Amino acid sequence: MIKFRDILSIVLLICIGVVFFILFAILNGITTFNGILQVTAILLAVFVLEVVLVYVIGNRFSFEKASERELRAEDDILLQATAFSQAALWIFLNLIPSDGITFFFKWLVPSVAILFYCLRAYGKLKDNNKYRYRSMLVFSFVIGFSIAVLTQVLIAPFWKGLLIIDGMDLTANLVTPAIFGVPLLLSILFYKELRIRYGLT
Repeated sequence: MIKFRDILSIVLLICIGVVFFILFAILNGITTFNGILQVTAILLAVFVLEVVLVYVIGNRFSFEKASERELRAEDDILLQATAFSQAALWIFLNLIPSDGITFFFKWLVPSVAILFYCLRAYGKLKDNNKYRYRSMLVFSFVIGFSIAVLTQVLIAPFWKGLLIIDGMDLTANLVTPAIFGVPLLLSILFYKELRIRYGLT
């Protein structure tokens, strides 16, 4: 059952999102009121859909305190999989033609992956659940950035010209903040559940 506090958090997130969406539209060269309204409405609709999907999918999983054996197995799996997948992603980014977004991700992907790796490795070495918990907050961004890279690089060429507002093709520009919303929502909506899993409550 959704608590009043959760509803209040979601409403606050939506209000902050609307302000961000308006600024995003202006910074992308949209100057007309209708254009700003369209960009804000599209991003808000995507954001609300993401909130609902993340909340519904997240509630299908039960969060209980993990056993020591499970935590050690989780450490090994996450450390190995993240190192391999992010290294492959970074190599891929260096092989494709570079533009502004690609250059941004070339720095962002390894930085976030290294931060996750350091937190998780320290948590494993010291058997410290606080660092495991913190690493999972960073891990949600590792996943989000990986999806964003694959979406921008592999799928973006197929949707050019799909969304033209005020004579500007904003399709790719609108997809990126929408994807970045997923890790942010995961971190905000399920931080309590993660704390339960790592025995921090």
